[in-house]
Amino acid sequence: MDPLPGSRAECIKKKDGWDISSLLHQKDGRLKVMEAEKIGLGTMDYTIEQID
Repeated sequence: MDPLPGSRAECIKKKDGWDISSLLHQKDGRLKVMEAEKIGLGTMDYTIEQID
């Protein structure tokens, strides 16, 4: 997904494996999810299933 024109992220060049938010804030976005898991707000364990 490309950043919105005129946004702070517009000038950021995409990198494989990185999302725009992580590049904009120069931190791995997964850190938020990992901390949320630690305090009991869900889990990072999941299964991807194909639905026909």
